[in-house]
Amino acid sequence: MMFFFAGVWVSIPLTVLSTSLVHAVFGGSTMATWSQAGVTPFVEELFKLAPLGIYLFLSKRRSSLSLTDFILMGGAAGAGFQFAEEVVRRWTTGPSILGMLFNVFDEKWELFTWFPGEFHGAPSAYAGHGVVTALIALSIGLGFRLKRRFGSYAWILPGFLFLWGVLDHAVYNGGSGLPDWLEAIHNWLGNGELEKPLLLWGLVLALILDYWALYRVRSELTLLQNEILVEPFTEFFQPLLALFTNKFRTGYLYAFFRERRELGFTLLYGNQEGKERIPELRQHTREIYQSLLILAGVLLLAIGVVDWTVGAGSLTDACFSCLFDGLQNWWDNLSWWQKSIVVAGLFAGGLVFVEAGAAIGFALTATSLAASGHEIARNIRDPRRLLSPGGAISLAA
Repeated sequence: MMFFFAGVWVSIPLTVLSTSLVHAVFGGSTMATWSQAGVTPFVEELFKLAPLGIYLFLSKRRSSLSLTDFILMGGAAGAGFQFAEEVVRRWTTGPSILGMLFNVFDEKWELFTWFPGEFHGAPSAYAGHGVVTALIALSIGLGFRLKRRFGSYAWILPGFLFLWGVLDHAVYNGGSGLPDWLEAIHNWLGNGELEKPLLLWGLVLALILDYWALYRVRSELTLLQNEILVEPFTEFFQPLLALFTNKFRTGYLYAFFRERRELGFTLLYGNQEGKERIPELRQHTREIYQSLLILAGVLLLAIGVVDWTVGAGSLTDACFSCLFDGLQNWWDNLSWWQKSIVVAGLFAGGLVFVEAGAAIGFALTATSLAASGHEIARNIRDPRRLLSPGGAISLAA
């Protein structure tokens, strides 16, 4: 989201100022063909990369980025630029501000549109700022990876893709007023339609290269229980499954996977400044892992307490959702001072592993689990309850 807003509040002002400066020096109108097809495409494609450039220059995390990070950061900045550009266009050409609000989400920005902001027109198409900037950002990430092996030659690909994006943008803006040889090159490069599949294949390549790199340092990374190696499917499905089984684990899982990836890429590619953060990253990963272990222990303890209090029979007669019903029944029957003792005990147990703030979180998480046992049980019995409009909105939020 920060890169999305940077595309609005950083890239667009820089573009406007630069274009105005060019016309202040050389004269002419911004609607002239040489400006639309020459100045504007180059300046826009350049300054859409400004948020990524600023981040790479200033952030201590710049050497621990994955290739997919580059795609997301570039795509977000380009999408922010595109969205603001289209809002302003509708604002200045629409009948009213209210009409603009209704027209922002047209066929280019529907919910299931893969590439919002795509343009089609004679004689060419433009894949949209988000797609083009994401593709260039991916090539920049590849350039950093390949620089050690190929030196300055590693920047040939980013330069080529940047010029490709400028060319597609120029031909779309310029219409049929450009030289034939430029249009011929544009047609040879797919007439503006190749960037979309190229970005999708680039995303697949980025995921493969990212996780292959993490596989090389797997011995130095913390693995979850029953986790054999670091791979994307576990990282994708475990937090989703946790939403239905132990929703308090979901945030911890996302944080753990994020910290572990950052640690892995810092070990692999970190510069001197980045490697200074390795002890801190190891500590964070270890703390989150301990948090996950404690949450798992709390769940097992809760199931054990319910099993003891309700006198469950053989496993063949057991009811998993009933365990949560029994857990809340047990919790509701406790007096306020008994509940206070339970919270204090969980807090004290958490202090053995983590600092005070996290221990408070464990205690409150465990008691929240007990207090919402009936709701969890209902979700287990009928998972379709989670598909209600309210559940869908909260999940999306």
